[in-house]
Amino acid sequence: SDCAEKLAQTCLRMVSECIEDRADKILEEWEICAKYISAPPEDEVAMAELRDYVEGVQRKVVKPLVERTKVVHGQMEMVEGFSHDVGSHVVEKAFQSFEYPLQIQMVVMESDRQLEKEKLAFMEQLEREIQEYKNDFKKWEAELEWVKSLDTYKQAGNVAQRIYTLNDNLTDASKRVASFSGREKLFQIDQNDYSDLEILQSEYLPYYTLWNMAIEYAGNEEEWLTGKLANLTAGEVENLVDDNFKDSYKAFKSFEGSPNPQKVAQEMRAAVVAFKKNMPVITGLCQPAIKLSHLLQLFEEMDVDVDMEDGLTLTMLLEVGVLDHIDKVDGISTSAQKQHGLTVALATMKDEWKEMEFGLFEHKSGTYLLKGSDEVQALLDDHIIKTQAIRGSPFVKPIEKEVKDWDFKLVYISDLLEQWLMVMRTWLYL
Repeated sequence: SDCAEKLAQTCLRMVSECIEDRADKILEEWEICAKYISAPPEDEVAMAELRDYVEGVQRKVVKPLVERTKVVHGQMEMVEGFSHDVGSHVVEKAFQSFEYPLQIQMVVMESDRQLEKEKLAFMEQLEREIQEYKNDFKKWEAELEWVKSLDTYKQAGNVAQRIYTLNDNLTDASKRVASFSGREKLFQIDQNDYSDLEILQSEYLPYYTLWNMAIEYAGNEEEWLTGKLANLTAGEVENLVDDNFKDSYKAFKSFEGSPNPQKVAQEMRAAVVAFKKNMPVITGLCQPAIKLSHLLQLFEEMDVDVDMEDGLTLTMLLEVGVLDHIDKVDGISTSAQKQHGLTVALATMKDEWKEMEFGLFEHKSGTYLLKGSDEVQALLDDHIIKTQAIRGSPFVKPIEKEVKDWDFKLVYISDLLEQWLMVMRTWLYL
């Protein structure tokens, strides 16, 4: 019947399309295989991967693709048996697949020749890199001897670049050696002994630790002396000074029998001790509580004139003799911190009111009554007591007006709340 004929033709067209799709995919895989084998490897690892691929290409690629091509040809014969033309372009693709095994074989032979050339080139490159590494190694040994000869902490700023460069080179050398060893394994050649690098790195480590500490401390001290005093945090400076004091002593002990690094550690420790004399100034003035008014008060009591237009530094204070007025620094700092404590306490009380609110509930009469008054009253009582304590402090003067206003507001609200509650209670009993 016509319906059966149409259905059969539809099925045959679908099978033909499937055959063409399979033929296209097989050709694509042949082309990928040929291109991969023909492409020159970028490095030794890629070369080893390509060699492994070539060795297994017959078993893993050629034979499976040939079998799939035979299946396509069998399907073509089946469709043609029903007098259905799959198309000359499909037939051409299917037969083209049978040409690829020979093409792959020729590509593999050429690839083998090229891989051998590439191997020789890579091995020559490896030899050059190893020789360059050996030359660099001699330079690093010389640099280490130079580091060992350094005998004064005052050189810290000048030697920093060479110290860090040598450390970076020795760190990078580990990667270079790992690359050499890996490539030697790939080429299946005798592996060189690179253990002398670990020895050099171990020998340099204590010197690097010493000089890194010295360089960082010298930089920090410079910043503490010449940077803006407002940017310093007393606790951080104190911790760093204490840590460097301890670490410089440990470094001195660790280099027993080596006079040069011991001298560096000793001089650094002396520099830390000398700077420690400035800590009372930093501790007193590098606090959040210290304001411009406190600094002006200090200069007035010291009877000095300091230009703070570009910011105040520790060096500027030392130049006007602040170390001779530590008692004044301590007194002003103590007063400022007490004042700051009162300011914080007042601000904290105000913040506690931000989330405090009255509630209302509906009375049977249709009006509304106040609820939550107990919490409000408790907070009012607590704050009134705290505010009165602040007013009684000898350090309240800078914020005295603000505290009085706050006290007045609290008392006023307390009285108002009491009147509200009295009116509400009276109304309920009517």
